[in-house]
Amino acid sequence: MANRRPPARKSSDNRTTLILVLVVLALLVAIGALLVALMQDDDDPVAQPTTPPATELTVEPSVEPTTEPPATTEPPATTEPEVPAILLTGEGVGSVALDTPNAQAALEALFGPATRTEPGNDECGGPGELSYLWWGDLKVTLSAGSLYGWGVRGNALPADVGVEHGIGIGDPYADVAALPGAAPEYMDNFGRIVTAVDGISYWSTEGSDVAAVTVFDITVRPVVCG
Repeated sequence: MANRRPPARKSSDNRTTLILVLVVLALLVAIGALLVALMQDDDDPVAQPTTPPATELTVEPSVEPTTEPPATTEPPATTEPEVPAILLTGEGVGSVALDTPNAQAALEALFGPATRTEPGNDECGGPGELSYLWWGDLKVTLSAGSLYGWGVRGNALPADVGVEHGIGIGDPYADVAALPGAAPEYMDNFGRIVTAVDGISYWSTEGSDVAAVTVFDITVRPVVCG
């Protein structure tokens, strides 16, 4: 009698069933692992996403800086030197010009009557027919009645009278030397410094050092011997 093989279909069915069981088991294992992981995430506070607390942003109101105006300091008032109403210049005495004839009447109209009169010294090379009129320390020289020149040797002058350039008797001679155009010259025969500026001659006290002497005499057309 011949041997028989078992039917092949039955063996194939068993294999298919086994594969299905294994697949189902694998799915169950995966599902179980997933459930366990989800449960751990719910219980672990570290795993929970934390939302940082909202921080309120405080905005300070902007304050415009107040700029105070700088304190104004008034500059010190500068006092301009008063200009005398009647100036003694290289051109005359106030409004009375040099060589004005009959000058005494015009001069007395300015200053009033002369405080002193005396004849001049014609021996020192003057123009001749000299006479002197005095008002305090102001000496006016006339020649034949015309205004010839003037001189001062003190500061007692009539009211509102001053010397051009504002220099007086006793002032430092350096002030004279500082005038525009000044060229001090030491006169050996007089032992003094003489400087002519704008027709006015400034004589110093005795000495040759400009810085060590003062103003001694101020004249226009001086008549001197020496």
